[in-house]
Amino acid sequence: MKRQIRWLLMAIVGVLGSAHPSVAAPSTAWTRPVPVSDIQKTPSSWFPDLAVGSDGSVHIIWSSGLPGAKKEDPTKDLLMYRELRNGTWSPVNDIDNTGQGGYTVRNSIIMGQDGRLHILVRQGLVTTYLSAPWDSAWSARSWSKPRAINGGSSYFNALAMDNQGALHILWNEAISDDPKGPKPICSFCADLFYRHSSDGGKSWSAPINLSQSLEGSVKQQIKVDRQNYLHVVWEEGFDWYASQGQPTAGVYRRSRDGGQSWDAPVRFTLPALIPQQPISTPTSDATPVPTPAPIPDAPRQMTIGLYQNRAPLVVYRGNVTDKLYYQFSEDQGETWSKTAAIPGIYARGINDTDHDDYSLATDGTGHVHLIGTGFLESDINPATARLDPDSSLKLLHVVWNGKTWSTPEVIASDETYPDVERVTLIDGKRPPLYPEWPRAVISGDTLHVTWFTRNKQELFTSDQAHYQVWYTSTQIDGPAIAPVALFTPVPNPTASAPVATSAPIPTQALAAAAASAPPIDQRSAWEGPGILTVGIAIFFVLLLLALTIGMRTLVIHLRHRAQR
Repeated sequence: MKRQIRWLLMAIVGVLGSAHPSVAAPSTAWTRPVPVSDIQKTPSSWFPDLAVGSDGSVHIIWSSGLPGAKKEDPTKDLLMYRELRNGTWSPVNDIDNTGQGGYTVRNSIIMGQDGRLHILVRQGLVTTYLSAPWDSAWSARSWSKPRAINGGSSYFNALAMDNQGALHILWNEAISDDPKGPKPICSFCADLFYRHSSDGGKSWSAPINLSQSLEGSVKQQIKVDRQNYLHVVWEEGFDWYASQGQPTAGVYRRSRDGGQSWDAPVRFTLPALIPQQPISTPTSDATPVPTPAPIPDAPRQMTIGLYQNRAPLVVYRGNVTDKLYYQFSEDQGETWSKTAAIPGIYARGINDTDHDDYSLATDGTGHVHLIGTGFLESDINPATARLDPDSSLKLLHVVWNGKTWSTPEVIASDETYPDVERVTLIDGKRPPLYPEWPRAVISGDTLHVTWFTRNKQELFTSDQAHYQVWYTSTQIDGPAIAPVALFTPVPNPTASAPVATSAPIPTQALAAAAASAPPIDQRSAWEGPGILTVGIAIFFVLLLLALTIGMRTLVIHLRHRAQR
């Protein structure tokens, strides 16, 4: 019996010890970046997103447009599409004419269990919803008629589908200042809104205002975990489209009932940056050097991922620093670890663009892959502790295993791109390409990534610039993720009829204490209850084992008595 108990305890310890498997080194076998967009057809292509079909086909959409026939004619705004199937790329095609005037066609795409690709598209100033069968999405005729999701001025959007087939969508929308309410910190800036559909986009719930903020709420992301909890993050404070506000925080909110209700928001903040004191030689008549004032800092580029498809992980950069930070929750968003820096990665200059973002994707082992732009340790000059001016901006990959981050690897740098048109040579050289806005999806054992590039000379000339969308992929060690299981969503009988909302309906205002809830900095309190649970489990296993051995001993004893 002692031997049996010893083997049982060893097995339990082995299971507990494997809760955080060591992270595998990232693959270096990335395919050479493929130019997805066609500069000759539509010179300016940016802000891509991608989804993977049930047969492994890759579907990429992005924003583009065509200049008018005459200089004074407005630009024709387009949503572009291309697919990779059985190793062959389709021709580039426009699947939606979203208007004219040079409005950025913000878009999001997912593959649904209903066998359709679902997208959100910004048409002019309004966010619309479309869908099409995944196997015929190349044709514009396959897509449903655009359905307005909101009625106000919107910019960013995001969507996800849960394991019941329900769609969950987010968009930010400009809010008029209330003359009777508090003076807004960010005038006419956006709030973040949410709706869901349980019948494949035929009808939608009433809009819910998730942020209800006096500041701007932008660049939202959403993930759905294996228990159908919704996890949402966004940036708070600065609204680029309204050109108002200052970055103040990153915000996280969670719904545990499919979007019917939402827990109080959690705000992630960063301490002010204390500039280094200038070095001066003291003299008797020297004027004292004033102490530099602290510079306010705040999270930017808030990104959400799910370790083991359950535990949320947030990644963000500082507004005035070049560090990337992360915080992790082991209890599905109840409590959060303290802020820590991701080693070996440095963010690009925040003044390069306010539009960049990161992407997180979970593989078959439950590890989380971060894709983002930045620099490596080797790009820093050790003598000056500053970025080497000759270093090129890179697209980077790093993996979180629940405890630590892997060594960063380069997916693409300026030297790895094929020789495509980049604009006129400068000093006999092609200007370097800046990667931006990566989006990642894992399907099977393959990590798919898309992003766009623009060069330094054309950062702010989108209509006539040479912006290019790219794609690459790599194989991941470990178990493959099963293809999307196709089924027909069960309609919700209480869903509202499809309407275009002219004025979003806010939720009841949050209590002041809840709305300004600070980030939770204490260590996650899971160890005590976890050990107690394991102890109880071991006790009952041992009790059952003892009863089994006792019963067997009693039966043998009775047999011996009967044979006497």
